[in-house]
Parts: sequence; structure tokens; C-alpha cells
Amino acid sequence: MALKSQNTMATVLVLMAVLLVMGGGGLFWVAWRGIQLLKQREAAVDAGATIATTETDAGASPPSLTHVDEEEDETPPVDAGAQTCPLPIHPEYCRRSCRNYNARERSMHARRISNPLRAGLGVCGAYNVFAEDQRAPDGGVGGGLVEYFDKTTNDLVGAEDSRVHGCGTYGTIPKCKLDIKWQTPSAAWGLRL
Repeated sequence: MALKSQNTMATVLVLMAVLLVMGGGGLFWVAWRGIQLLKQREAAVDAGATIATTETDAGASPPSLTHVDEEEDETPPVDAGAQTCPLPIHPEYCRRSCRNYNARERSMHARRISNPLRAGLGVCGAYNVFAEDQRAPDGGVGGGLVEYFDKTTNDLVGAEDSRVHGCGTYGTIPKCKLDIKWQTPSAAWGLRL
């Protein structure tokens, strides 16, 4: 009788061990998948994608990513060659699709600016404007960019990048007075300085 009791106890212990291992594996998978979804969400916000969320979940559940486009990760090539200024926005400034004004307003950062000093939003005549300056090694302004967006469509229509040697103008650059409200980097931007 003692032998049957030992076999039953051993079977129960083996089953419990198997359940613990499977449960741990399941928890690991859920955590790993959650991290992947958060990375997708961050990439979508950086790319200006539309993210559908509700007030009740406040970001607790994975969002529905409706569109993810990559664009301008790097500074455009310096060699303008024999081209005349301004250069076309595609492919010279944005490799694929350009971020719109709403995306710039949310992120307050252009990834092509590696060490931001300040960023701002404003207007220039009939255009919305996003501007960001790069921090120079001495702490001052090391150049920057100004992007012009059509107010009705929020699409990028022109850009000026003062860090590019040669032609640093792209698309349509309006002739108007810039009115920019500058902000300094903060944790809200998600930047580490």
C-alpha cells in the first residue's frame, strides 16, 4: 500500500513541476509579446501613424496600429551634385513618406536631430511650422531644421536644414516671417540628454 501512495505522490509532484514550467514559459511569452507590442507602438508614434485607443484603456491594452511608415532617420546626403536648390522632398529629404504636422506636434522631435537643444511649433503665413535646433559641442546652437506644413492637409511641403553643407532646402519654402514658440527638451519628449 505504501508503494502505491509513493507512486501517486511522485505523479502529483511531476504534474505540478510540468505545470510550473509551462506556466513560467507562458508568462515569459506574454511578457516578451508585450514588449514587442510596446516597441511597435513607439515606432508607430515616431512614424506618425494613427493609433486607435480609448479613454478607458489609457494605453493599457495594445493599440490598433492602422498605418506605420518610416521616414527620415538620418541626415540627408551632403552631396547635392549638379542639382539646383531647392531639392525635391522625395527622395532627398524623406526616404519614404514624410511625417505630417500632427506627428511632429505629438513627438516634438525629428530623429535626424541627434542632440536637440530646443524645438518649437509655430506659423509662417499660411503654413504650420515645426523647428528643432541641434546642440553644438559647446552647448550652443549647432544648426537645425525648419519644416513647413500645409495648414489644410498637415502634409510637409518644404524644409530647410542648416546642418547640410550645400543645398539644405527641400520642396516649397515660403517667403514669410517665422513665428515659433520654442521649448527646451523634457521628459515629455522622451529624449535623453
